[in-house]
Amino acid sequence: MKKSIKTWYRFTLYLAFPLLYCMAWVTVVGPSPDKDGIYQLYYPLLNFLKGSEALGLDYFVLSSEFFYDAYPDGAAILSWLICFLKLHSFFLKEPYLIIIFLLIPFIPILLVTPLKSRNLLIIYGLFFLPAMQICLKGFSPHAFNTLFSFAGVLSFVIYYRNKSIRWLIYTIFLFWVSMIFKHMGVLHFLSFLSAYFIWQLLGKARSMHENILLMLTPLLAIPLYPWGQSFEYLHTSLSHAPFLRTDYLLVYFIFAILILIPTIILIIKSKSINSSKSKCLWLESSAPVLIAICLMFWVWVEPPSEQKSMANALLVLALGYAACTYLITTYRITGIRSLLILITLLTLSHNCSIYVSWIAKSSYLFFLPQLLLMFLWSMHRPRYGKLVLVVIGLILLTNLFPKLSLLEQNPRLNKLSSIYFEGFKSIHQNPLGWNRSEIRKMRNNLDRTFQAEGIQNGSLYINHALHYHSRNALLFARNIIHFIGSINSLDDLNEKSALSLKQAWLDKKSKLFSEWSHSGKISLIITGKDPFTNRKNEIFNLSNLMTKQNFHPNQFLQAIGMQYFSHLKSSKTLQVFYRPVSVASLKSLTFWIHRELKPKEKQLSAYNVWKSELTGLTNRFKDEAMHLFLESNQYYDSNPEKCLQLLKKANHLDPENTEVKKDLEALIQRLEK
Repeated sequence: MKKSIKTWYRFTLYLAFPLLYCMAWVTVVGPSPDKDGIYQLYYPLLNFLKGSEALGLDYFVLSSEFFYDAYPDGAAILSWLICFLKLHSFFLKEPYLIIIFLLIPFIPILLVTPLKSRNLLIIYGLFFLPAMQICLKGFSPHAFNTLFSFAGVLSFVIYYRNKSIRWLIYTIFLFWVSMIFKHMGVLHFLSFLSAYFIWQLLGKARSMHENILLMLTPLLAIPLYPWGQSFEYLHTSLSHAPFLRTDYLLVYFIFAILILIPTIILIIKSKSINSSKSKCLWLESSAPVLIAICLMFWVWVEPPSEQKSMANALLVLALGYAACTYLITTYRITGIRSLLILITLLTLSHNCSIYVSWIAKSSYLFFLPQLLLMFLWSMHRPRYGKLVLVVIGLILLTNLFPKLSLLEQNPRLNKLSSIYFEGFKSIHQNPLGWNRSEIRKMRNNLDRTFQAEGIQNGSLYINHALHYHSRNALLFARNIIHFIGSINSLDDLNEKSALSLKQAWLDKKSKLFSEWSHSGKISLIITGKDPFTNRKNEIFNLSNLMTKQNFHPNQFLQAIGMQYFSHLKSSKTLQVFYRPVSVASLKSLTFWIHRELKPKEKQLSAYNVWKSELTGLTNRFKDEAMHLFLESNQYYDSNPEKCLQLLKKANHLDPENTEVKKDLEALIQRLEK
């Protein structure tokens, strides 16, 4: 009885308030996802939930249809789980309650945390840390990487203390979930694993089963990665770093190995005198924590130079590894705190270097280090009064942070506005405040207006007014949620389309624009004043871009869109081919709709159009499976490995095909023999 009462108290004090707080924030603010979340999680998730109403719980078809091939299957599995639990209608009404799944991993951890006022303060301090609040409110897949990795570290701490294998398995599960949502989870786990092996080499050797299970964790995530597309995704990510030569990757790898060898020697030598060293008390003081957090904030406010991206990355790595070297050579590396310091240092070093290199310019890279720093500081049992002040300060910071408009209007604070662009990845709402977001209302108004004006699913538009964040917030990725479906920006076209358009421009010049005007290729042009920010996008000059050797599809598409608009203005044909329309709650913008577009009396919604295509979609999968099956027959005797690969793919596409199953089972038995 006493145990159940304590569990109830723990739940009430540790969990009830965070849950109620999150629900209250969602109710008051009416939030919308950040610029990454809207394309990578928000619409794919809602499309899956909505599509299940027509198709049933067909995971393969729905995930293939609505989720990006370049990312692992974590978000699709989450969508399937929601449908399996019959909660799809609940989340369709309020998708932002996905927050619940971000808090669930902490429930077992909190339920074994002793009931103490100090622990309560630490939990609330972690909850009101800006990193935690942005994760909970951004609707980004990176939040799953961050919070599940952090929960994994906490779970390992519990495992270290009570030696229960259940907590080791739970640790593995949490890191596995982190890795299957996005590639950042792999980076987090590799930092953890590196720290773990260094810690083990310097201290007492850990059990064999523990080492094996931890090393197997990434292998459990591999089946959920689309490896063909992942290599393409890696190449795309590396291309973000303008001065990183992908053809030098082998050189970088060899260089890393050459550094690794003396590092291992250093660790082995340090082990012999490890026991005589003093314990590391770096984080007993709050100063290192505050310095590290301030440095991260500074990076948000002063984004790293693109020209010095690789130099900055190497500098960060050098400083991080130097700190680790100093730690190893100076202090005794034993116990769980030493491991946590190593995890924090390596995570901070790796994540910051990736950020400043421009390979992955996501503020979420800073969030796990912040959470680890706060937790480490709390483990050193700071004075009760100091802890109370820190928690009060965090509560005020994460509830009363000024709006973007206030920062932009104040010349002294204007520089801090970068935190919205670089840190929050959202300019339409404040994750550290309670200002109501109007995005959902605006998006619904746009949907009704486009429907009334005859805008069709898949129409192209040119943005002449909105910042990158605003554009993502207001317009629509591919979806079956809104009546009109998707509206595609010209500069979102793929590289192949951009190259084709470049050639057309070289061949036709201004004649190309005349063709666009008469045909209505560009259905919509947006002009006016951005309702969310004073900051303008970078403008690219088409003539200058055409003279450069390196072709940047997005820059070219933005430039030719601006050139087309200039052509309409200079030729005074804007109002000849386009009619202006205003939208409620977006009075600062004008939507120019091509005159060829007319409202249709009986226009099908995007959902109904998609439903009508389902039969054809299913048949396409079956036809492709049959084609692979017939192809596999050619290799049944000559190349059984290739035959097996083709049969597995065919079975994946059409699981009900009995002929494919029969051949697959027979071939597996043959290969086993």
